[in-house]
Amino acid sequence: MSSDDSNDTDRELQQPHMAKRRKKSYQHKFCASWLKLPEFKSWLTETKKGSTFYHCEVCQEDHTGDISAVRKHFNSKQHIQGMKSIMNVLPINQVMQNSRIVNLDNLTKEAAIRV
Repeated sequence: MSSDDSNDTDRELQQPHMAKRRKKSYQHKFCASWLKLPEFKSWLTETKKGSTFYHCEVCQEDHTGDISAVRKHFNSKQHIQGMKSIMNVLPINQVMQNSRIVNLDNLTKEAAIRV
């Protein structure tokens, strides 16, 4: 019996430990409710790439992840620089309105000078 016991302990020492259990990876899916949040409303959209992706309109890229990944992207250097550049651009309808006002003022001044 002692030889059986020693054989058992030898086998235990020789056999590697059982493989550690791996955590199941979970693919987070895009939630439409994220679009209603004020901090994401202006730049976050759903993508056609798949249900696990979201699209950033500022960076023009698709990313995967849950709400914490969206927040992390929101605070990333690339996204912040993109937001700054977008904030400095006037919408096309405002540009056209401003140019019309300037043209109208110039035409009025020219007409007054000619009279």
